[in-house]
Amino acid sequence: MDFPALSTWIPGSTKPLVIAGPCSAESEEQVLQTAHALKGFPQVKVLRAGIWKPRTRPGSFEGVGTEGLRWMKRAKEETGLLTTVEVASPPMLRKR
Repeated sequence: MDFPALSTWIPGSTKPLVIAGPCSAESEEQVLQTAHALKGFPQVKVLRAGIWKPRTRPGSFEGVGTEGLRWMKRAKEETGLLTTVEVASPPMLRKR
């Protein structure tokens, strides 16, 4: 299957594409501080953070969920960075 060029879906992208951010979003302050720090690196085009973190042991931290999406939106508005999160399975999208 042929995929479109990276530049068609991430404007201004260069090779290598750098996507950076915390493994797990733990607070709004953490996400915003990270986004502002990463904005200082012109190679970084996309902020990513783990919003849902599936674990092998029940009861351990599983991420902040939907609230973290609001933090990512604010980070995008403040920095202009594109944002992304990992979705391991469709049911994760329904967790609220």
